[in-house]
Amino acid sequence: MPLARHHALPVLFIATTAVSCGAQAQPLTPIPPQPAGSTLGTYLYGASIYNSNPFLIPNDAEAERRLGTTDTGDLITRAGAGLQMAWPIGLQMLRFDGWIERNNYQNFNSLDHTAFDAKFGWDWEVGRLWRGTIETGYSRGIASFQEFRNLDKNVTTRRITSADAGLQFLPDWEWVLGARRRSTSFDKRSDLDRVESTGFTEVHYDSPVKTRIGLRAEVTKGDLNRDERLPDGTVLGNDYVETQYSVVLGVEGSEDLSYLTGRFGFTQRKFDDRPERDFSGPTAHLSYLWKVTANTGLRLSAWRELQAQNNEIVNYLVSQGYSLEPIWQATIKLRVHGHYSFQNRDYQGRDTPGNLNAGREDDLHTIGLGIDYQALPNLYLSLEARHQSRDSNREIRKFDYEEVSAGVTYEFF
Repeated sequence: MPLARHHALPVLFIATTAVSCGAQAQPLTPIPPQPAGSTLGTYLYGASIYNSNPFLIPNDAEAERRLGTTDTGDLITRAGAGLQMAWPIGLQMLRFDGWIERNNYQNFNSLDHTAFDAKFGWDWEVGRLWRGTIETGYSRGIASFQEFRNLDKNVTTRRITSADAGLQFLPDWEWVLGARRRSTSFDKRSDLDRVESTGFTEVHYDSPVKTRIGLRAEVTKGDLNRDERLPDGTVLGNDYVETQYSVVLGVEGSEDLSYLTGRFGFTQRKFDDRPERDFSGPTAHLSYLWKVTANTGLRLSAWRELQAQNNEIVNYLVSQGYSLEPIWQATIKLRVHGHYSFQNRDYQGRDTPGNLNAGREDDLHTIGLGIDYQALPNLYLSLEARHQSRDSNREIRKFDYEEVSAGVTYEFF
């Protein structure tokens, strides 16, 4: 949360790039760190990526039917540029982070596209007691083929605007209010468009021994563009209201060697016209950063929460899983990082008789290994390998793929 008084974490962890479901768009190659005191920086990057199955087709027979060949692999070239800005004005901070890139596919050139992401924020403070953040973001790129079986390129646009304000009362207490609006639209599937508006409040206590505990309440109103017509002619919407009550915590270990953050609570989602899709139950997310040695670290995460599956085919799914992300700073210029995650997805958001995804359940495994190398003061090289597989009780929803990428980033500060 922008308002939180984050304690200093080891640089080892800050350098880590997390991989999670529904992560925001980001360039494949690493974004260079902005030097302390620098207010403006730009960078150029490029990469070559081989993906064995960009359409995520389940088997050779399906590939032959849809592509006319069993060769599902493709080589993708990517080139882009980014801009970072951090401009302090007294107690205020203006910041911008954005990039634009071109993606070209050697075989499936119908997927060629330009993607971009831009975020502008204002971190404000008044009188040392009031502080907050106003932020807006805009991104555009092609949708994942995890659910879309149509081979057409489906461009997705996301807009996010948020604001929060916190009042520090007593030496170690803070009260926070905030709101967020997120809209998602699809060029070729306007029936999946949606707007999600969230309001929240939180009260937390920061102890002198670097421990935080608080209570948080959050309400989200989802306005979906996808109405459904029943056989009898009745039209039903998919709009919903979700409420969540949570205990939030953060605990820093001795000598800054570990940091634990978590949220434990209860979530309830109610649909205006489809009560059979309602959800009510416990949800949680836990993350532990551990500096094992001076040069090695590990991030452990576990969760049970509702996810929107990229807003593609379901109103929500129940995701349960865990991830491990080790990192080794082999030398001052060479960093090795890995990732493994397991996720079980229960598609309760489509638990309607007769629906193709009613009763569907998937298991998703992801494993990856990467190397980042600072070849010159302003030149960064990266190499990464990744494998992902999905098992499902729906045969047509299974897939696996391998991806190998090599990239280069050059920064100007």
